[in-house]
Amino acid sequence: MSTLRGQGHFYYPEIAVDDEDYNLQNDIAYCLEPVTGIADEDAERLRIAVGRVIANPTANRSELLALVIELAPQPPE
Repeated sequence: MSTLRGQGHFYYPEIAVDDEDYNLQNDIAYCLEPVTGIADEDAERLRIAVGRVIANPTANRSELLALVIELAPQPPE
């Protein structure tokens, strides 16, 4: 799994996630662009976690970090 792009850098307190001019899916897609080599199910879990962090970083950052650690490849021995 490659590095997440822009992790937590898209928090705009002045923009509501349901604002018609804002597209949360675009930010999620941008963050996940460099992520490769994970199962579709794990990619979906990651998409959900990234979306939550963009919407509310303080409340969801630890969940994303735990998931990234879980999905990260094991270092070679």
